[in-house]
Amino acid sequence: MSSKVPLTVYERLRDEIIQGMISPEQSLTEEWLTEHLAVSRTPIREALIRLQEDGLVTLIKNKGAFLTPFDIADIIDIFNLRILLEGFAARACVYFIDEEKVRHIHGQLETLAGLPDHCDEKVKAGTDLHALIMEAARNPRLTKITVTLQAQVLWVRFQAERIGRVNKSLQEHLGIAKAILAQDRKQAEKSMRRHLENVLKDLTDPKNLKQLTILPGRR
Repeated sequence: MSSKVPLTVYERLRDEIIQGMISPEQSLTEEWLTEHLAVSRTPIREALIRLQEDGLVTLIKNKGAFLTPFDIADIIDIFNLRILLEGFAARACVYFIDEEKVRHIHGQLETLAGLPDHCDEKVKAGTDLHALIMEAARNPRLTKITVTLQAQVLWVRFQAERIGRVNKSLQEHLGIAKAILAQDRKQAEKSMRRHLENVLKDLTDPKNLKQLTILPGRR
């Protein structure tokens, strides 16, 4: 019988930050983290360094570690990069992507469309499509840039995954998958860009701003 591989301290802390489980006001002292995560100080120090590289944590000399603040300008910056990078990837992947995997995700999305508004399966299917597209673009430099941004992208994506937007994204993901299966490179790029532009528009809608986990303004 197989068992899940335990998450590393870095992964546990990263996931808690991304999901808004740690208060923006919380000082990430080694004392608090050792108690919170029930681990020794060495893996915590290593995790904080990696999280600073991810852009999720800021280490200040003689003061400690703090969550890096994200404001609307940061979110727009991240999405503008996603629109450029993932739009390009959607166009580039068309002739290389595993069509069977795309058909599988497309079938999942069609089935999930009839389920209640928000469910983890809908989010996962969309995430899987994005990951498949980036992998199939066959551009190591693009992959490297994306990996550097990945934690911040996941933070923003978690903020965007609210009721209503999940179903809109599902329909947009269907459009992306259809364009790829039709080997329409132009439409694949257009559909991806439109999807991300729509997510950004919904996320920055004034009625949604108060739902953001972190919005203290830039330091």
